[in-house]
Amino acid sequence: MEPEPYAYQKLMADQIRILHVRAATTWHEEISCHLITVSLEDSPQFEALSYVWGDAKDTFSIQLKGGVLPVTRNLEAAIRRLRMKTEERVIWIDQLCINQADAAEKSIQVAMMPRIYKSCKEVILWLGEIEAVNEITVEDALTCNTNMQGVAAAGMAIIQEFASEKHVHEISCFQLINESTIITSPDYAIRAILYS
Repeated sequence: MEPEPYAYQKLMADQIRILHVRAATTWHEEISCHLITVSLEDSPQFEALSYVWGDAKDTFSIQLKGGVLPVTRNLEAAIRRLRMKTEERVIWIDQLCINQADAAEKSIQVAMMPRIYKSCKEVILWLGEIEAVNEITVEDALTCNTNMQGVAAAGMAIIQEFASEKHVHEISCFQLINESTIITSPDYAIRAILYS
């Protein structure tokens, strides 16, 4: 018997859904989550994820309390990497926290995104999995001479737009030099290689 698709509950004004990702001790453990409806007026504590959806046709089903939802493979990889070992991660992710099948809700929630990003305690920028690790040299890793800088700069521009630069200094793998210059720290490329 196939699991039921997740059924979203309607949101009221100023409400958003926040995803609680259950802890997992291994990569292969099933992704299990639940959504909580909160009001931004109550100053909820959560992180927000900025990422590229990836191929909308290449999906993976995740378990939500009350049903299953398909997510893109890029988001699946992000959730697997970001879930913690001993506690839930509380995070806002547009693909799951907004009912993608409800055009009216999407319109309202997308308009709220600047406020959502400003309200979160931290923005996590997911650049995706590094597939060609063997092509990155030690020199590249130490100097960040990879195409990650271009991707990182584009991602940072999105976050700056949404959060008016509030969170730029909180993302540990980037350093803001001035309003138009963002560099990755040398540690980032090394960590990316170790985690891949």
